[in-house]
Amino acid sequence: MAYGSERPRRENSKVTCDVLENLVVFGQRKDSGWTKEANIVCWNGGSPKLDIREWDPDHERMSKGVTLYEAEAEKLARILCKRYGISEGGSKGNGKADDEAFAPAGGDCDAAESAMTEEAEEGGTS
Repeated sequence: MAYGSERPRRENSKVTCDVLENLVVFGQRKDSGWTKEANIVCWNGGSPKLDIREWDPDHERMSKGVTLYEAEAEKLARILCKRYGISEGGSKGNGKADDEAFAPAGGDCDAAESAMTEEAEEGGTS
């Protein structure tokens, strides 16, 4: 079988997604009510993963998104913290109020959630 060949499909196969934890709602589209979210999910009964995508208001339909294993999510968090100058304590050196929105694990997660929620309520995603 050559690379790029289509895999055979199982009859009546259905993808299942169990949302174990909602981490954050980044914003809501005013026209459709869809929300961009970061969640911990299990796909087809597998291990929990970080998942970022848009969901319809009833969580019955979803857009294409990104799913990361724990090690990938940790690597992304480290890179984002480095990119935005966030220390392990969850703050930048310049003292801006929005800094908490990028707090890593172990940082001020409540402040990060509040800052992201306020930002989403003010405009959200496009």
